[in-house]
Amino acid sequence: MPDMLADASAWLDTVCKEQISQTIVIEHGAATSGNVSATIGGTVIGFDLGNGIVQSWQTTDFLILTEDFVVGGVETLPCLGMRINRTISGNDVQFEVLNADDGRCYRYSDDATRTMLRVHAREISRRTE
Repeated sequence: MPDMLADASAWLDTVCKEQISQTIVIEHGAATSGNVSATIGGTVIGFDLGNGIVQSWQTTDFLILTEDFVVGGVETLPCLGMRINRTISGNDVQFEVLNADDGRCYRYSDDATRTMLRVHAREISRRTE
C-alpha cells in the first residue's frame, strides 16, 4: 500500500523548492556549498527567565532538502557556526546558524522521512549597495 503521507510530503517539498525557494550559499569554515535552494521561514524562540519574565525572539529559518545540504562536496548536517548567505532586495545578508530553545540548531520538518531540514539562524551582517 502506498504511503500517502510520504508522497504528499515529497510533493510539497518539490513545490517549495521549485516555486517559492530562494538561492543561498552555506559556509562552514573555508568550505562552501554551491547555490542551494531554500524556502525561508521563521520560528519564535522563548526562554523562561523566571519571575514571570519570558524572553523571546524570532529566528530566520531555512528549509533545505537534506540531500541538498552539501558543504565542501560532502553531504552534512547543520552545526553551530555555519554561515548562510542570501541576497535580500539587492543587499548581501549573512546569517549564523544558532540553537533554538530545544538546544538544536535544526530539526526535520518531516520526522517520518527526514527529507527536509529546518535550519535556525540569525542575521549577523548586511552589506548594502
